[in-house]
Amino acid sequence: MINRRDFLKFSSLLSAVFFVQIHPLGKKTSSHVEVETEDMMYRGTNDGNILVSRDAGRTWQNHLKLGTEYSIQELFLDQSNRVRAQVGFAGHSFELVLSDNGSSWKTA
Repeated sequence: MINRRDFLKFSSLLSAVFFVQIHPLGKKTSSHVEVETEDMMYRGTNDGNILVSRDAGRTWQNHLKLGTEYSIQELFLDQSNRVRAQVGFAGHSFELVLSDNGSSWKTA
């Protein structure tokens, strides 16, 4: 027979294991998200990087490095065909937009 204290320990441990697997530190479980424009591909990662490829994804270069406490949750094209990124940080999120010349990111 299991006593109350052992049951509470076991159920707490089990809950923690499920929580970490489903929602680890508020980050998405996929390794990256991508969006493609006419001549480039952009890839966002869970560790706060946005990469760019000019050769259909064969090679990637770092375009933006926010840091491991950030996660790129989504990349998409807006109505003006500009690349936008939804960024997660400490349980909150904000949006970045790529400049018209494709060289820098600004908060939207």
